[in-house]
Amino acid sequence: MDRAIEGSLVVRVLRIFSAELKEELVGRAKAGESVRALSAETGVLKSSLYQWLEADRVMGPAGLNRKRGRPREDRGSPLGPMAGEPPSAAVGPPAMGPPNDFPMAKARIAELERLVGQQQLHLDFFQEALRSWDAASRSGDAPISSASSKK
Repeated sequence: MDRAIEGSLVVRVLRIFSAELKEELVGRAKAGESVRALSAETGVLKSSLYQWLEADRVMGPAGLNRKRGRPREDRGSPLGPMAGEPPSAAVGPPAMGPPNDFPMAKARIAELERLVGQQQLHLDFFQEALRSWDAASRSGDAPISSASSKK
Protein backbone atom coordinates (compact mmCIF):
# COMPACT_ATOMS: atom_id res chain seq x y z
CA MET A 1 0.00 0.00 0.00
CA ASP A 2 2.75 2.46 0.95
CA ARG A 3 4.65 1.70 -2.24
CA ALA A 4 1.65 2.61 -4.40
CA ILE A 5 1.26 5.88 -2.54
CA GLU A 6 4.99 6.63 -2.74
CA GLY A 7 5.02 5.96 -6.48
CA SER A 8 2.10 8.28 -7.13
CA LEU A 9 3.42 11.30 -5.23
CA VAL A 10 4.64 14.15 -7.39
CA VAL A 11 7.18 16.56 -6.01
CA ARG A 12 7.30 19.98 -7.65
CA VAL A 13 10.44 22.03 -7.44
CA LEU A 14 10.20 25.81 -7.60
CA ARG A 15 12.34 26.97 -10.48
CA ILE A 16 12.99 30.61 -11.21
CA PHE A 17 13.89 31.57 -14.76
CA SER A 18 15.68 34.74 -15.78
CA ALA A 19 13.89 37.37 -17.83
CA GLU A 20 16.50 36.87 -20.58
CA LEU A 21 15.68 33.15 -20.88
CA LYS A 22 11.96 33.89 -20.92
CA GLU A 23 12.42 36.53 -23.64
CA GLU A 24 14.54 34.13 -25.70
CA LEU A 25 12.03 31.28 -25.46
CA VAL A 26 9.06 33.55 -26.15
CA GLY A 27 10.87 34.95 -29.17
CA ARG A 28 11.59 31.48 -30.49
CA ALA A 29 7.97 30.44 -29.98
CA LYS A 30 6.74 33.58 -31.73
CA ALA A 31 9.15 32.81 -34.58
CA GLY A 32 7.38 29.51 -35.14
CA GLU A 33 9.09 26.89 -32.98
CA SER A 34 6.63 24.60 -31.26
CA VAL A 35 6.06 24.98 -27.54
CA ARG A 36 6.34 21.22 -27.17
CA ALA A 37 9.82 21.19 -28.75
CA LEU A 38 10.97 24.14 -26.62
CA SER A 39 9.65 22.43 -23.50
CA ALA A 40 11.43 19.18 -24.33
CA GLU A 41 14.69 20.99 -25.13
CA THR A 42 14.80 23.23 -22.06
CA GLY A 43 12.80 21.34 -19.43
CA VAL A 44 10.44 24.29 -18.96
CA LEU A 45 6.82 23.23 -18.53
CA LYS A 46 4.58 23.83 -21.53
CA SER A 47 2.10 25.62 -19.27
CA SER A 48 4.83 28.04 -18.18
CA LEU A 49 5.73 28.75 -21.79
CA TYR A 50 2.08 29.44 -22.65
CA GLN A 51 1.78 31.74 -19.61
CA TRP A 52 4.87 33.65 -20.74
CA LEU A 53 3.49 33.96 -24.27
CA GLU A 54 0.24 35.37 -22.90
CA ALA A 55 2.06 37.76 -20.56
CA ASP A 56 4.18 38.96 -23.49
CA ARG A 57 1.07 39.41 -25.63
CA VAL A 58 -0.77 41.41 -22.96
CA MET A 59 2.03 43.42 -21.33
CA GLY A 60 4.98 43.14 -23.68
CA PRO A 61 8.46 42.22 -22.42
CA ALA A 62 7.67 43.82 -19.04
CA GLY A 63 5.14 41.05 -18.45
CA LEU A 64 7.89 38.45 -18.41
CA ASN A 65 9.66 39.99 -15.42
CA ARG A 66 6.74 40.95 -13.20
CA LYS A 67 6.54 40.13 -9.55
CA ARG A 68 3.90 37.61 -8.57
CA GLY A 69 1.77 37.63 -5.46
CA ARG A 70 0.42 40.36 -3.27
CA PRO A 71 2.33 43.65 -3.30
CA ARG A 72 4.09 44.61 -0.10
CA GLU A 73 2.36 47.27 1.96
CA ASP A 74 3.88 50.13 3.89
CA ARG A 75 4.34 48.89 7.46
CA GLY A 76 3.62 52.25 9.09
CA SER A 77 1.34 52.79 12.03
CA PRO A 78 -1.90 50.80 11.77
CA LEU A 79 -3.77 53.94 12.88
CA GLY A 80 -2.41 56.05 10.05
CA PRO A 81 -0.51 59.32 10.39
CA MET A 82 -0.70 60.94 13.81
CA ALA A 83 -1.53 64.59 14.31
CA GLY A 84 1.37 66.81 13.40
CA GLU A 85 3.07 64.15 11.25
CA PRO A 86 3.36 64.68 7.52
CA PRO A 87 1.21 62.26 5.51
CA SER A 88 3.05 59.19 4.25
CA ALA A 89 3.92 58.73 0.60
CA ALA A 90 1.33 55.94 0.41
CA VAL A 91 -1.54 58.43 0.89
CA GLY A 92 -3.13 59.72 -2.29
CA PRO A 93 -2.88 58.53 -5.86
CA PRO A 94 0.20 56.52 -6.82
CA ALA A 95 2.97 58.38 -8.58
CA MET A 96 3.38 57.75 -12.28
CA GLY A 97 6.08 55.20 -12.99
CA PRO A 98 8.33 54.94 -15.97
CA PRO A 99 6.72 54.80 -19.43
CA ASN A 100 7.14 51.02 -19.66
CA ASP A 101 4.52 50.64 -16.90
CA PHE A 102 1.82 51.51 -19.45
CA PRO A 103 1.24 47.90 -20.65
CA MET A 104 1.04 46.73 -17.04
CA ALA A 105 -1.45 49.51 -16.24
CA LYS A 106 -3.59 48.52 -19.22
CA ALA A 107 -3.59 44.91 -18.04
CA ARG A 108 -4.59 45.99 -14.52
CA ILE A 109 -7.39 48.15 -15.90
CA ALA A 110 -8.68 45.21 -17.95
CA GLU A 111 -8.57 42.99 -14.85
CA LEU A 112 -10.51 45.56 -12.81
CA GLU A 113 -13.07 45.98 -15.57
CA ARG A 114 -13.63 42.21 -15.58
CA LEU A 115 -14.12 42.31 -11.80
CA VAL A 116 -16.66 45.14 -12.08
CA GLY A 117 -18.51 43.14 -14.74
CA GLN A 118 -18.64 40.06 -12.50
CA GLN A 119 -19.91 42.14 -9.59
CA GLN A 120 -22.61 43.66 -11.80
CA LEU A 121 -23.73 40.17 -12.82
CA HIS A 122 -23.98 39.18 -9.17
CA LEU A 123 -25.95 42.32 -8.32
CA ASP A 124 -28.36 41.71 -11.20
CA PHE A 125 -28.85 38.09 -10.11
CA PHE A 126 -29.57 38.95 -6.48
CA GLN A 127 -31.88 41.84 -7.39
CA GLU A 128 -33.93 39.50 -9.57
CA ALA A 129 -33.97 36.87 -6.80
CA LEU A 130 -35.21 39.51 -4.36
CA ARG A 131 -37.93 40.61 -6.79
CA SER A 132 -39.04 36.98 -7.18
CA TRP A 133 -39.10 36.51 -3.42
CA ASP A 134 -41.13 39.68 -2.90
CA ALA A 135 -43.61 38.66 -5.60
CA ALA A 136 -43.98 35.18 -4.12
CA SER A 137 -44.47 36.52 -0.58
CA ARG A 138 -47.21 38.89 -1.77
CA SER A 139 -49.07 36.10 -3.54
CA GLY A 140 -48.95 33.84 -0.50
CA ASP A 141 -46.69 31.18 -2.03
CA ALA A 142 -43.74 31.97 0.23
CA PRO A 143 -43.19 29.87 3.32
CA ILE A 144 -44.52 31.45 6.49
CA SER A 145 -42.09 31.64 9.35
CA SER A 146 -43.20 30.35 12.72
CA ALA A 147 -42.13 31.31 16.22
CA SER A 148 -38.86 29.70 17.25
CA SER A 149 -39.86 28.96 20.84
CA LYS A 150 -42.95 27.52 22.47
CA LYS A 151 -44.98 29.57 24.95
